[in-house]
Amino acid sequence: MTENFNREFIFPTAYYSIHKPEFLETLKPVSAEYLERQKLIHSIDRDAFNGYQTDNFHLDERIKDFVSYVISVSWDILITQGYDLSAEQINLREMWLHEYYKGCSMDQHVHE
Repeated sequence: MTENFNREFIFPTAYYSIHKPEFLETLKPVSAEYLERQKLIHSIDRDAFNGYQTDNFHLDERIKDFVSYVISVSWDILITQGYDLSAEQINLREMWLHEYYKGCSMDQHVHE
């Protein structure tokens, strides 16, 4: 017996990506610097499924162009999703780097 099902999309999910290698020349050394700071402070046991997380570096002046770009693109995405941002402002509050080793994981958590 074949049933006639209605197919509906209730929770569609958009995935956004863009290729912007021009930011890597600045981002790589800045993020590496913050990562090295953590490695000097904390030693980890790679077999214990640990990794590193840097301090927040979104306010680092060396990456201000990248931060501005992320804010601008975020604005564009929200507009295409139908948000009225005419009286709003987009801010980036945090940016950090994680370095994980094979088998590492992070406990489930929520960002507010």
